[in-house]
Amino acid sequence: MGSMRILLAFPVTAVFVIALFAIVNDTGGEEPEYQNPEIQLKFNLKEDAESLTQQTKMPDEPE
Repeated sequence: MGSMRILLAFPVTAVFVIALFAIVNDTGGEEPEYQNPEIQLKFNLKEDAESLTQQTKMPDEPE
């Protein structure tokens, strides 16, 4: 009876591992595209090249 549990546990574990790899590989490491760009949080590098400031202008506003 114990070997039957091992045989049944293997496919469940295999499906879990395959699903986990599919989720991890789906991210792709690229920046996500947002549906509403007005709510994106962006930061600008200051002139001293060591600190960041939050960008407050909207994407469609001129620089």
